[in-house]
Amino acid sequence: MKKITQLSFFLFINILLSQTKDYEIVNTAINSKYAEIGVTYLNDNSFIFASSKKVESDKSFKKDRRRNNKQLHLELYRAESTENGDVIQLGRFTSDANNKIFESDISFTPDFKTVYFTWNNYYNTKKRKDSARWKTLKIVKATINENFEITNVETLPFSSSKYSIRCPEVSKDGKKLFFVSDMPGGYGETDIYVVDIHSNGTYGTPKNLGPAVNTSKAEFFPFVDSNNVLYFSSFGHKGKGRLDIFKSEFKDNRYQKAENLPAPFNSASDDFAFVINSNTDTGFFTSTRKGKGDADIFAFKPKHKKCEQLLSGTIINKITSKNIAQVTISLQLNNKVLKSEIVNNGRFNFKLKCNNTYKIVAQKENFIPSEIEITTSSKKQHISPKIELMPIKCVQYVTGKVLDAKTQEPLSAATVVIFKNNAPLDSILLNKNAEFKYELDCKAEYKITASLKDYSKNETYIYTSNIPKTVHEKTLLLTPSVEFVTVKEQKMIKTNPIYFGLDSDEILLDAAIELDKVVAILKKYPTIKIEIKSHTDSRAPDNYNLKLSNKRAIATINYIVSKGIDPNRVSGKGYGETQLINKCKNGVRCTEAEHRMNRRTEFIVIEE
Repeated sequence: MKKITQLSFFLFINILLSQTKDYEIVNTAINSKYAEIGVTYLNDNSFIFASSKKVESDKSFKKDRRRNNKQLHLELYRAESTENGDVIQLGRFTSDANNKIFESDISFTPDFKTVYFTWNNYYNTKKRKDSARWKTLKIVKATINENFEITNVETLPFSSSKYSIRCPEVSKDGKKLFFVSDMPGGYGETDIYVVDIHSNGTYGTPKNLGPAVNTSKAEFFPFVDSNNVLYFSSFGHKGKGRLDIFKSEFKDNRYQKAENLPAPFNSASDDFAFVINSNTDTGFFTSTRKGKGDADIFAFKPKHKKCEQLLSGTIINKITSKNIAQVTISLQLNNKVLKSEIVNNGRFNFKLKCNNTYKIVAQKENFIPSEIEITTSSKKQHISPKIELMPIKCVQYVTGKVLDAKTQEPLSAATVVIFKNNAPLDSILLNKNAEFKYELDCKAEYKITASLKDYSKNETYIYTSNIPKTVHEKTLLLTPSVEFVTVKEQKMIKTNPIYFGLDSDEILLDAAIELDKVVAILKKYPTIKIEIKSHTDSRAPDNYNLKLSNKRAIATINYIVSKGIDPNRVSGKGYGETQLINKCKNGVRCTEAEHRMNRRTEFIVIEE
């Protein structure tokens, strides 16, 4: 019956251990067939633990200590966490062969400049001054440097050879020291006490934490988290087995009734030395439950629960507030790109894990890249961010120069005007080399003109695309212009020959170009008056030629007047073949070129 009861009990315990509700535990890689006990944090990822494993320096003195004390001799080691929640051993905490640190009873001040630890209260193995045969322990304070070298060791003032104090634990603000002691006036075998640490280095009076924490049995291993919650182990409170882990919250300026931690932290075996990182909700505890050795250090972390949040965002043009297509959007975590894609409708979707800070980066050609940070909580929710992209102004450039068409010399005095969509926009300054540069908008039509006195005007056109920073190179050549010539002491407007159709007075296109030059000169010099003389060759009857030339003179006058010139400034008539300029009179055989010289129109300046 007894065996059945024991079997039922162990089955019950196994069922409890298998019903992990919130946390999962890992038997860490630092454990051996010997005892590994306790963890003291150095930071979030590294810590100190104690082990009874034998080392080369485990010499006769320490073996005697094992035998005489009837307790384990422990050495301290450093370790660090791994990504999967396990830990790896880094090496001895200190290489000091005379290290007196006992077990894992060690605690640092927040600035890591001072260390408290438990030290055997012995003076010499031959002179046994301690009647309790070294069972009495004390806490010492020491200075510690970045290489973990300990100096300035001093005993705390409330230490005594009549009782032990051990298991120091400095509060997170460095103002209180918790410890375990069997000093007189307690509730049981060993109780948990607290003492104030004054700013001048002195201490207050140790205070017992009272019956909510302490019992008639032994309490050990106090640990206080960043929320002032006290964790400790006790034989006296009602638990699941022998030594169990309990917690007590600090409220109304006192610690409340202790609560037993659930599985997987407590078991039918001894469970103790509990520490927790409140930021990550991860930590360690020691247990004699079935593992790798005498006592093992177990790591714990929250059981993985898939928690995702849906992010549905939009990307808009900051100027137009409209969605932007063909945007490359990337999701990043810890500077690593988790996902990158091109969105076509300005909308993107990601599934994010809870309790993380993500960066979302949006990029598109001709826009300034933009990014946002999204911090997810522990609750499922729908996040709808908006990313605004500022368009980069699309510009192109025109670079050019103005040169003399004949000599290729720079004409720095020339006037260059830029037109946009046929409207005057700006006048461009030339440097000493007659060079210019101007910024243009994309997808626009421009005209650039260059002009200079005594030169013919020139112009060029530019049609910009949507490709930013395109450079258009233009050279404007100006031809020297001779506006007037003098022939037989008569001042005339210089033009190229003006041709009419056979037996016609119609102004043809070539003739109109030349007449426009005459109009331009009349507008340039508004006081001059001209007489138009129209001539023919000699190959038709004299009277016919006279009438035809007169018609052509009248047609020329009418064209000039139609361009806005005052009729009073223009007069003229036809002279037929009466003023030939070569030998090609009636009956003389001449070439076509010679006859063409006589078919001319002259613009005589009669008044300036």
